[in-house]
Order: sequence, then structure tokens, then C-alpha cells
Amino acid sequence: MKEIVHELFGKIMPIKWGGELSGDWLRYLGKEYRRAEDGVRVRVPPAYFEKLLGEHGLEQCRSRVTPGDQPRGDDHTEALMPEKKSRFRIAIGKLMWTMQERPDMAETICQLARHAQQPSEADWSRLRHLLRYLSGTVDLELVLTVEKPCDMVVRGVSDAAWASGRGQRSVSGGTVWLNGCLLLCLTRTQATIAQSSCEAELVAMNATVCEMKMIQTIMRECELECQLEVNTDSSSALRVASRRGLGRMRHMEIRRLWLQDEVAAGRLVILYTKGEDNVADLLTKNLGGPRHRMLTDAIGMRAAENNVHEK
Repeated sequence: MKEIVHELFGKIMPIKWGGELSGDWLRYLGKEYRRAEDGVRVRVPPAYFEKLLGEHGLEQCRSRVTPGDQPRGDDHTEALMPEKKSRFRIAIGKLMWTMQERPDMAETICQLARHAQQPSEADWSRLRHLLRYLSGTVDLELVLTVEKPCDMVVRGVSDAAWASGRGQRSVSGGTVWLNGCLLLCLTRTQATIAQSSCEAELVAMNATVCEMKMIQTIMRECELECQLEVNTDSSSALRVASRRGLGRMRHMEIRRLWLQDEVAAGRLVILYTKGEDNVADLLTKNLGGPRHRMLTDAIGMRAAENNVHEK
């Protein structure tokens, strides 16, 4: 592997080699990696989460089944005092650093981060709920696998939650995969207010395809070509992206419809996926226990293997 990477990159940049990826945990940029029978396992060091739980006195708390607390109409409770506000922001900052390795918590972290400027007592309660979920799932690890034979297709799955947050802003979610290996997840609050669920889904698809094209650009730098395929569970968004022009959606900005050019030129394929199979649901919605567990497993999260030597 070193020879292949050096051949691709060694001529254009200096490379510093770290330790060999093996059955023991190898730390890189604060995260830990190791080889396993089911693929490459990635995790945030358990000590990182344990320290965070300790800062909030939740080391021995009763865990929760899902990361998100169901809304109770209490968004307008009193604002946090300065000391609690600071602790809230610190906790959110630490959790945001873990979102790529813990996509099961990404949607809840994103929602809490939206309130970081003026958090309320209700937001504090939701943070505590998330930390209680974390206390029972510290050992979850993300498993990265590669399908064989490799078909060199970058696949995306996009989803949106229309007008789901404060200010009626929608949430975009997406995953990007290469040959069955999860490369990245995204959970973002949309910058503008979508006037329909179709528009929200198109914005989410835009965001996902932008990330896919970034991967494609990196691969081209390595002299490798790949096809782009994006999956959506919105039949209306699929139809809009596959035709030409605005149609009845004249309220939309034309810049949102660049996907039509990509499809027409054959640079992008858009496929329909059933809502129940859409793994990006995990990144946009506050789900119930069974649905959350099913999508957490589908995205590649597994419990730690007890026989692995901890470092």
C-alpha cells in the first residue's frame, strides 16, 4: 500500500509515514483506527467521551435509547445563566468534533448547535438527554468496508427535513460512499427557507452532490475516473432534477437547478430509493428507537469487540 500511495502522491508532496494499520488501535488526528475482520474500525477514544460525561456528572447515569429528546413545546423557556451557557457551548463544540465518527448523534448535535448563541433551559435538558444516550453507546465504532469488485462509483444518499427547526429552516442530510465505503456524512441547516418539501429535498441533493464532486476531483488528481450516482426518496425532486427549466417552481433560484445540467450531460445519475431504506434519514430527523437502531446499523456502526486490546 505504501508503494501505491507513494507512486500517486509522492511526486507532488512530501509524505510522512506513521504506524502501520493493524489489529491494535492506531491514533491519527485524535481519532483511532484498526483493522478488523469486518473492515477498518474507527472510533473516538472512549476516554474523550468519558471525560465529557464526567464534566456533567453523568458517568453512572441511566442511558437513553435515542439521542434526541422529543419536543415538548418548551422552546421558549428562560435563557441559561452565563456559567451554564459556557458549559453548554463547550459540550457542543466537543460533540461536533465527533460527528463524522458518530453519525448516529449528528442530527441532534446539529440541532443543539443552532441554539448555541442563546441556549435555553430546554436546550440544556436536550443536551443532558444526548449525553445520557452517549453514556450507553460509548463503545460504538464505525466500520468501513469496501465492496468487491470495485466499480469506481461515488454514491450519495440525500434527505431533507422540511421546516423542521426554529425559524422554519429545513435540514439537509447526506452520505457519500465509494465502493460501499462511507467517506463522509453531512447534516446542515439550510441557509434559506424552503417553500416546499421538494425544494428542501433539492437543496439537500445539491449539498450532497457538491461533496460527491469534491471526491471525484480528488480521484481525478490520482488519475482515477468515477461515475456519480445520488439517491433520493423524493420523487418530485428527482423529476425536477431530471428535466429542464423551472416548470411551476418559479420561486426557486435558478442556481439550484445546476443538477439538471449534470444529468443532461451524463455526469450524474439520480436514482429513487424508498423512504424506509434511506439511510440519510438518520441525519435529518429525530427518530424513534427501532428506526434509529436500524439506520445506525445500516450506516455501519457496531458495538466494540470485547477481545480487542485497549490502548
